[in-house]
Amino acid sequence: MTEFELKNKVNELLHQGKKIEAIKLARESLNISLIEAKDLVMMAEAELKASGLYHPPAAAFRPNSSAFIFMIFGFIGVIFLITAVFFYWKDYKNTKNSIPVPGVVIRFQYQGNATSPVVEYQWNGNKRIYSGDVFSSPSAFIEGETVEMLVNADRPEIVVINQIAERYLLVIVFGFIGLIFTFIGGVGLKASGFF
Repeated sequence: MTEFELKNKVNELLHQGKKIEAIKLARESLNISLIEAKDLVMMAEAELKASGLYHPPAAAFRPNSSAFIFMIFGFIGVIFLITAVFFYWKDYKNTKNSIPVPGVVIRFQYQGNATSPVVEYQWNGNKRIYSGDVFSSPSAFIEGETVEMLVNADRPEIVVINQIAERYLLVIVFGFIGLIFTFIGGVGLKASGFF
């Protein structure tokens, strides 16, 4: 291969965005070191840039292992955020037609050291019992305490204690974890050159 043919082939590879292949070709054709071949290709690239006719294709992003891990973090974060939104929407749907009624904590359910309240309330003249499903230690309630219950007017079997922990605990937990994972994934991907 003549020097002219080599220069044209190197320029062609550079126009295609194949700089590594151009360095390899120069090294093999001229039997020179890697550093010399790289310098030669860099000079050819500088000449092309100076001519104003050099427009190689944009390099495609190829995720490395760290970028892949950050993608997974971001994906998990988005799933957690969607789950938080789902729980928020479910609470909204269950309580939008609710009527507040007073209830009294009559006893506790136990799960290890944690407790959940059992509340007695009146609905349509009948005594009803609600067993909470959010356990806490120490207890968030006191026996005999009066609490506000939200009873769904359309479906009275849907009842909840009108407190942040009882209504939004899952929203807060999933939302917080989702934000952390999404933030880590986004910062990591930006540092990896993804965007």
